[in-house]
Amino acid sequence: MEDQQAHETEEKNVRGESKDYPLNKLEDAIDVARAVKELGGFATKIDLENALRIKGGGLARKIASTRRWGLLSGTGQLKLTDLAKEIFYPTTSTQAEDA
Repeated sequence: MEDQQAHETEEKNVRGESKDYPLNKLEDAIDVARAVKELGGFATKIDLENALRIKGGGLARKIASTRRWGLLSGTGQLKLTDLAKEIFYPTTSTQAEDA
């Protein structure tokens, strides 16, 4: 009985752990970052809800993945990272090719 309870507890912990990797594809993260770019480089969650027409958990997941890809930072006010700026505003031909 104790073994079964320990296994159930272990299973619950594994499912509830946070992921150290993005749950969405890079293309999805670029779409979110592009929406922030089009909003002037800064956006709130409400701004993104309106721009992307996504609400709730789906939007939260996309924002979290975009952060994990390194394209957004911030919590209430989201902003483009230097990496995102290099993608959208390349300053050298090498950056443009890499983007």
